[in-house]
Amino acid sequence: MSVVKPTTARPFQDLYPSCPDFSVPWAVRHDARRMREVFPDFHYLEAAQLLVHASPGGESVGDMGSPTFRLCVPTDARNEVMRECHDSPTACHMD
Repeated sequence: MSVVKPTTARPFQDLYPSCPDFSVPWAVRHDARRMREVFPDFHYLEAAQLLVHASPGGESVGDMGSPTFRLCVPTDARNEVMRECHDSPTACHMD
C-alpha cells in the first residue's frame, strides 16, 4: 500500500479532531478493538492519516485482490486538496 503525503497548509492530523466526518474515528484510532467494532471500514496509518474502505463493508478490491482504501481528507482541507489534484500543472488522478 502506498501512502500519499498531503502537502496542505496544515497536516491532516491537526484537522481531523475538528472534522465533522472523521473526528470520532480519529479520537479512537489507538484503540484497535473499538476501531474494529465501531469503525470496521476505517484504518489508521502511522503516517497520521485515516483510510476508509472504498466501498462500505470492504467488498471493494484492487487489481492485486487486496482491499481498496481511500484517504480521509478532513473537511477543512478538501478545497485545497481538490485544487492541488486538479489545477496544479503536475496534477493527475491516482487510483
